[in-house]
Amino acid sequence: MVQHIRTGALIGLASTEAKRTSVAPELPTMSEAGLPGFNTGLWFGLMAPAGTPQDVIDKLNRAGNDALKADEVAKALNPQGLDLIGGSAEDFGRFLDSEAKRWATVSQAAGLKK
Repeated sequence: MVQHIRTGALIGLASTEAKRTSVAPELPTMSEAGLPGFNTGLWFGLMAPAGTPQDVIDKLNRAGNDALKADEVAKALNPQGLDLIGGSAEDFGRFLDSEAKRWATVSQAAGLKK
């Protein structure tokens, strides 16, 4: 979307991320625009089947983090609005737990059924 905002084809109102994005720092977040706590940012992560040996998890995690540090990866993904974070498998597990809890609360508040 940023390319269309830059050309004037679209007007950017706000980012749906929790914090301003590096690709469009001039756009306020939805929280800044008046909807406190709004965060529906897009994320990607690597997962492995339950029971995968820890040494394999560690190797995959190192490879993923190394890839995120590569200039060619940043050059390909940053212009698309993706901020590259990386981290440990434990960090990602905690993030997944928090996302599951957050969206369970949202779906319950909306009256959605399992």
